[in-house]
Amino acid sequence: MTSIPIKNCLKNKSNTPVPKAKVSRFFFLPLALNFILLGSLNVSANPVLPDLSTAFHGGNPLPPYHFSPSNLLGIGSITIYDAEVTPLIPIGPYKGITVFRDGQPTSEAIAANHYLHRNLITPEVLQAQENVTKTQIFYLNAFGRASYDDRRSEVHVAVNVNKSMPFDIGLKENAMWMENLKLFLFGDGGGELKNFVGSLEVVAHEFTHAVVSSTSRLEYIGQSGALNEHFADVFGVMARYYFNPKIESPFLVGNHSVTEKGLQKAKSLRDMENPHQGLVWQPESVSEIPEKYGKDCKPSGTNDQCGVHILSGIPNKAVTIMISQLGWKKTGNLLYPVMTQRLSSKAQFVDYRKETLVECALQLSPKECEIVAAAFDKVGI
Repeated sequence: MTSIPIKNCLKNKSNTPVPKAKVSRFFFLPLALNFILLGSLNVSANPVLPDLSTAFHGGNPLPPYHFSPSNLLGIGSITIYDAEVTPLIPIGPYKGITVFRDGQPTSEAIAANHYLHRNLITPEVLQAQENVTKTQIFYLNAFGRASYDDRRSEVHVAVNVNKSMPFDIGLKENAMWMENLKLFLFGDGGGELKNFVGSLEVVAHEFTHAVVSSTSRLEYIGQSGALNEHFADVFGVMARYYFNPKIESPFLVGNHSVTEKGLQKAKSLRDMENPHQGLVWQPESVSEIPEKYGKDCKPSGTNDQCGVHILSGIPNKAVTIMISQLGWKKTGNLLYPVMTQRLSSKAQFVDYRKETLVECALQLSPKECEIVAAAFDKVGI
């Protein structure tokens, strides 16, 4: 695995095969090492496991779904790992210490609390449980999708990745979906970004990458990769809007995950409505695409695989126009089948326009489809 530049946060890894790790009798060694490292950290004596009934929302009682068994909800079960002192990135069968399973502390978490006086049910664990649950409920209720693959597969989430390690390989200030391992990774943050699991749109962004990898499999290069990032942003903010329709600035991505240092540059990681104003500049029309991301671009880690996080600003801008005129529900229902059924893995922006208008003719009125076409025209697609 290659390290990921800090600015390329919320990045979906490529589909390059990763050799499957073999489970051996030494499998217990990473777990033992984690407990040794945990025991060496400075912690307060006799920590108390949180009261799960009032763990969220400033101590207010939780809605009942947060910690209900997921099989009663029709969504995938959720297992959360603490990777704070995982020496390497979580690979193979070992993802960190299993601390939460379907909303309940595991035996490992209870043991760490009892023997090491270390509370592994951190705010990040609780936030991951809440926001992964919300994301799944959004996809289930809005589109009838059960888990990321529509097969109710279990969702594995590692939080606090490498938080207390003395070195960083690009994971502390990052969030990603690792398809080969079927694992979501969330770092704790760093210079400009923080607390990814605390932002519902960020969690839903990564979850949508998993949806894409189970459907259209948009290749993570250039415009097809930008569409991958685009859909992750779109359905990320849609999930947040689903639970908070009165939200101010609904098109900001990661606005609560920007540190004080980052806020000196921008108020959010990305601004879908004003792509120039995110933490990293994005074009808002095809005419603004930098030459280095043009047809002769050779994808690499140093050029963001030919601008997948940069070029996504163009379709993002188009969709904000659609939402402002058609509403969230119609736009979501229009784009979901385009993302999951209509696009090929190498789809370009022009293919996105074509397939969206074909789908629009099946769902909406001619006048509404004129609005969709005009939104694409506005950004040069």
